[in-house]
Amino acid sequence: MALLDLAAAHVSGGLLQTREISRNHGIPERYLEQMLTALRKGGFLKSVRGPHGGFQLTRSPEQISIAEVETCLEGESTSEHQATGRTQAFWP
Repeated sequence: MALLDLAAAHVSGGLLQTREISRNHGIPERYLEQMLTALRKGGFLKSVRGPHGGFQLTRSPEQISIAEVETCLEGESTSEHQATGRTQAFWP
């Protein structure tokens, strides 16, 4: 759900804060921080510090596949994704 929010905000170039995403979806903030940090380290997100900071996608949502995100978060190898054929983009 967080990635869908970030994809929607990508159009305007806006930043989303962890607290806001957590509150909107009932996701524990601590858990969400861990996921967003992994996605940032994986090159999917950029973070901006400060009171008006937050997260934003580093590339267009259409260029990010579900398989890439899953690999980043779960550590599944690319060959396993190719074997299952999971390459669908998460944003239409």
